[in-house]
Order: sequence, then structure tokens, then C-alpha cells
Amino acid sequence: MSPSAQLHRVTSELSWPFTCTCHSHSTSVLRSGDFPPALPTDWRISVPCATLSSVESTGFVRWGVADSPSHCSTKCSQSGWRTAAVTYIPRNGTETYPYGLCLCHPGSSGSSSYNPASAQQSPLSECNGPCQTGTPETTCGGVDRAQVVTSLPPVAPPLPVGWVVASFCARDVPSRVLTNVQTTLLANNTPSTCATHCTAGGFAFAGVEDGAECHCGTGYAGGVLPVAKQQWECDVKKCPGDSSLTCGGSWAIQLYSHA
Repeated sequence: MSPSAQLHRVTSELSWPFTCTCHSHSTSVLRSGDFPPALPTDWRISVPCATLSSVESTGFVRWGVADSPSHCSTKCSQSGWRTAAVTYIPRNGTETYPYGLCLCHPGSSGSSSYNPASAQQSPLSECNGPCQTGTPETTCGGVDRAQVVTSLPPVAPPLPVGWVVASFCARDVPSRVLTNVQTTLLANNTPSTCATHCTAGGFAFAGVEDGAECHCGTGYAGGVLPVAKQQWECDVKKCPGDSSLTCGGSWAIQLYSHA
């Protein structure tokens, strides 16, 4: 069955909001779960916690009850979709029990794939709503909050000719991971703007971090590529020069080099 046919079947069989005959939970306290959650092979966290409206506005479709983030990603994958999200629906006058809801994004690659820069991020503590399985360590987003997971590889940002991605996300340190480092706060910072700035200064290595920071250097400290971090940790801050791109996070740097 095609994804569009499956979606028609789901939406025709379920009146929304629907009554979930799920395992009972106490709804007085949202539980803290393990992070990151267990996921199928090749799946990873894309956005730890974001407002549900900013996620749904990008084209996600509601795909039914989710037992866990892993369960949701498997359901989306079976339909050929490679980005999923979970959110928590509390018990109210319509739902019998609280439950986790699975959403799938129909984009699978290229420009149609989900862009984490579009998310309005929220504190991870707001994504601790329990999934409907009754296991407190398994969480499915939060009330009006969603957690996004994907099996898509990160997409390289636009860079000047001759520049390539060296690390999509690396751990920076107070002594800095680039040698002879020069750090500048750029009001229009993007990976391309930073690389251009570094080129003008005679540097062959560049990195963006924490939004406005542009780091230029002559190599890597110790002569080796720094330790990698999770991709989502570099998708925390939007680039001030282009809000459709991300520019690292706290002590999380995206690195580029001139070939």
C-alpha cells in the first residue's frame, strides 16, 4: 500500500481526536525519560525538543499511537519516510488515557526533507511525557512539544568554492580545537560567511559555533580532527545571517577546511 493510501486509511478510520484504548498512566506528573532514546539502526535524534506547532507546520502528518520513539520511527520507515516525531497527548475529556502520538514527515531526501533549523526549540525538560506503554523511562515528547528523529544524513551547507565539511559537529574546548585560532562574532554569520571571512585572513580552517561565533585557524589542535558530538548538538543555534541554517551550539562547532 502506498504512503498516501495508508494515510487515507488512517485518517478515515480515526476521528480526530480519537479515544485511545491504551495502558493507564498517572497524569499528575510527567516522567523524566532516558535521553537519547533507543532507536533503530541508522536513526538519530534530529531535534531533542521543539514546539509541536513548529514541527507540524513543516509537513508532518499524524500517523497513530506511538509506543516509543523507536516504534514511531519504525512505522514511518515502513512507509518509506525517514523522519519521525513523537508528542504526548494528555488525558482530557476526549482521550481515555494519555498516550504518545507518532508523526511522519513525507520528505525523504534533498530539499523535501525536514530542516531542523525550522524548529522552535524548547528545553529538553519539556519533552518528558510518558508514552502509552506505561514504562516511565520511555517518553514521547511533551504537551504541545515534539521530539524529532531521522535516518537522513546531515546536509552540507552552502560553502565557498574549495571549502568542504570537515566535521558536521565536533566538541570544542576552552583552549579551542583549532590552532592559531581567531574568533570573531559575525552579525551575519553562516558557514559560507565564516569561511569567506577566514579566507580573507589567510586561514584554511573555519568553524561556526553558538550562533554568531566564527572561528578561523591553521589546523587542528594536536594534529587530529576533534572528537565528534551528536549532530543535533550543532543544530541548536540558528545562523544570524540565514535562519534556514544552523550554526553550532554551546561548545559544539561545525568545522570546514579548504581543500
